[in-house]
Amino acid sequence: EAARAPSKRMVDTIRKDGSQVVVRALREGSDVSTAERRTLSSARHTRSAGDEVLGHAAYRALYEKSPDGVLFTVPDGRVLAANPAACQILGRTELEICSLGRQGLADQTDERWPRILAERTRAGHVRGVARMVRADGAPIEVEMSAQIFTDAAGGERTCTIIRDVTDRVAMERELRQSRERLAEAERVA
Repeated sequence: EAARAPSKRMVDTIRKDGSQVVVRALREGSDVSTAERRTLSSARHTRSAGDEVLGHAAYRALYEKSPDGVLFTVPDGRVLAANPAACQILGRTELEICSLGRQGLADQTDERWPRILAERTRAGHVRGVARMVRADGAPIEVEMSAQIFTDAAGGERTCTIIRDVTDRVAMERELRQSRERLAEAERVA
């Protein structure tokens, strides 16, 4: 291992396999190349080979190629960006989604929205199912997970993942109704 210039008692070291690791000289003032070293297990002090793999291009691909809709929003409901899957799920362009915001996309008659938004505000994250409206006016059930975070400029943002679960919700409703009919038939018999 060849050591780079030490910073206090911490040194970035490049291993023979090319990976980087931060090491700490255990004896102050000792020569780092011959000193006892201890690899720090804390993730914040080590760099994995994955750091280079998951650069900007990988995160961009994750956003653009995700089968789930991804919306970057402001907690007040403004939509800043929508990935291609979100556009497909909602039947709208990214510009339309951003122009409408949550207020124009959410089915305002769905009583689950206030509860979901209150939980997200309280906890900083939420998972749930609620109804949205496609461009053609068709209501769709979406399973969502949302997380509030602070961006590099210090602004509050939300990353919301959506998935169309309209068919699943309809099947669950049919199953529930079938069970109710069966229970009623058993009571009558």
